[in-house]
Amino acid sequence: MIEIELLNSLLDGFQIVEWPIGPGVLSNSPEWYVYVFILSLGSRQLPFYAGQTKRLAARMGDYESAQFAASTDFRVGEAISFFAQERQCGIQVRFKRSDHGLQDEYDIIRELQLSGFHLLNSLLAYDYRQASKEAEREVVQRFCRMILLQAERGQH
Repeated sequence: MIEIELLNSLLDGFQIVEWPIGPGVLSNSPEWYVYVFILSLGSRQLPFYAGQTKRLAARMGDYESAQFAASTDFRVGEAISFFAQERQCGIQVRFKRSDHGLQDEYDIIRELQLSGFHLLNSLLAYDYRQASKEAEREVVQRFCRMILLQAERGQH
């Protein structure tokens, strides 16, 4: 499929791990990494979040804990939960070492968006002191349903 070929070309050189990620699989070294979360829908693969970090293994743990006080952790963690648990979809994390983490993250997000993919990165952050956890969970789930609906229609 064109999507898979496009993703493979955009994410050339990235390693792939399946979610959930077991202990000791990812590096704890303080080097820059860029990563992309991919939703697997049968033969389709759709990215839904891209990021960068200097603490790869710990960053994945942040998404598992999905603390509401950290909006990105919560949104990504809730999306993973929605796709994996409620919809029984597979989740991959593709990652690679980077010499320019912030710039590489920017470039990947831009290329994915310009290729027609919708990313959680585009949702505005919330202020956890004023926001409702249930309302923010619903926003993430609506975003996830939008991705699934577009996939059913043959769109990104």
